[in-house]
Amino acid sequence: MVTLLIASSVLMENSWLGYVVITYTYLMLAIRIMVSISNQLQAIVKKNSSNAPMWFFHLLYGTNVLLLTLFGWFLTAAAWVLIWFLSHYQRESLKL
Repeated sequence: MVTLLIASSVLMENSWLGYVVITYTYLMLAIRIMVSISNQLQAIVKKNSSNAPMWFFHLLYGTNVLLLTLFGWFLTAAAWVLIWFLSHYQRESLKL
């Protein structure tokens, strides 16, 4: 769903969609950072994790980063790289 939102935003150059993407991105980044430093949040994530295969997450994150980079949204793309890294690190460290 987020990947479709990002694609729509960069392709249509719609300003309100851009605000939604930027707000969601930095909210997601803040959540990933908080999960990285909080044992209580890590327990919640471990209990509510998805069973989707790891390649699926890499495909989605990679598509988001590629789209954002190709259309010049470099800071948002960098934030998605951090989200991607933190997500992978959390899945590995929590053995999800």
